[in-house]
Amino acid sequence: SLLNPTSAEPLVWPSPLKFISELNPEAKALLEQALMDANKEREQNILKGKCYSLPSPSQSDCVDDNISEISESELCCICFEQVCTIEVQNCGHQMCAQCTLALCCYNKPNPTTASITPPVCPFCRSNISRLMVIMKIENHDESDQDNVDINSSK
Repeated sequence: SLLNPTSAEPLVWPSPLKFISELNPEAKALLEQALMDANKEREQNILKGKCYSLPSPSQSDCVDDNISEISESELCCICFEQVCTIEVQNCGHQMCAQCTLALCCYNKPNPTTASITPPVCPFCRSNISRLMVIMKIENHDESDQDNVDINSSK
């Protein structure tokens, strides 16, 4: 987990970040849901008397039950548990909403200047100009495109 597992503070929407204020509605909704899920898990852990840690994507309600069928190229290279749903621009690297949220919520504002150091891409360290939702080309209900081609040629 990118966040301090002993932190009792709730995650706060990283609004001072320029690329967060410029999110398109789909990306904003995805990250807001990840934020709500993380804080809900935190509250449940506090009620149970446990230390807070970022909820495991495998325990999250939004995890796809067919995770074993997902290709490795779609799996988040940070947590290896959830599908990549967010793309960093301009570099094009991808990660899941939960890891994106952890990256953006990690840096706290400097109390003297009230400014926040914007995070960089965790893969190439380039500046993040925008976060976009990854658009899936194939229909989610259909099997892999290669399998469709092979089966239809017989």
